[in-house]
Amino acid sequence: MNDSALHPDGLPKPARAQRRDGSKGRRDVAEKPAGPPQPGALKDLDPWREALGAPRIRVAVEASDPITASGLSTHLSRHPNIDFVSGADDAATVEVHVLCVDRVDAEVIRQMRTRFAGADTRTVLVTRDLRHEDALSLVECGVVAVLPRHHATPEQVARMVLGARSGRGAFPSDLVGSLLEQVAELHKLALSVGLTPSGLAKRERDVLRLVADGYNTAEIAERLSYSERTVKNILYDVLSRLKVRNRSHAVAAAIRAGVI
Repeated sequence: MNDSALHPDGLPKPARAQRRDGSKGRRDVAEKPAGPPQPGALKDLDPWREALGAPRIRVAVEASDPITASGLSTHLSRHPNIDFVSGADDAATVEVHVLCVDRVDAEVIRQMRTRFAGADTRTVLVTRDLRHEDALSLVECGVVAVLPRHHATPEQVARMVLGARSGRGAFPSDLVGSLLEQVAELHKLALSVGLTPSGLAKRERDVLRLVADGYNTAEIAERLSYSERTVKNILYDVLSRLKVRNRSHAVAAAIRAGVI
């Protein structure tokens, strides 16, 4: 054996790897860099990627059957930004309420109105059957997203929870159409009884304008041909409806709203 074929320790040198074409060449040491991910490979991670760096969300899950509730809870529990809330004692801390029911009826709406009354809780509703005429009632109950159950996937539910926390709404297009129709009818009804979109009637705006100009109750009554008692009642109603402390506060609120 030639000395050049020996290691310094006297052992034979390893043979070079033989290529497929029969020639000998140096064995590649570095592996090829991985190519870009295939389309759809990150699809399931989208709801998770959207929440990177976001604060944790306190979520309550409720369903018409325990199997569905367990499935939703299991999937959402994998999300790094979700904390589950259970029990009536923690209801006030719930930020997003996920409700999955087969059918939305009067009882479901009543429960939604009372479940998180007074709390700033947004609801993601997953359902099979929903009447379009209930669209406005759902919004009044804090529903910000509606997902038809036959189209629902765990990823979509997670995405809607994240969107609800960020203030985004998601409704089927046909439901949005019904909601706009109901809002338009409500607007017409308000105008028919003398209310503006701000909720103030013309005479209420007239009184507030005079208050803003510095007139007292007697002077306002004289200028508008009302009794002082009527002016006081108007101001009392305005203060109660706007939830303000006094006349000055009511004037400031009306100015901010662009009413006067």
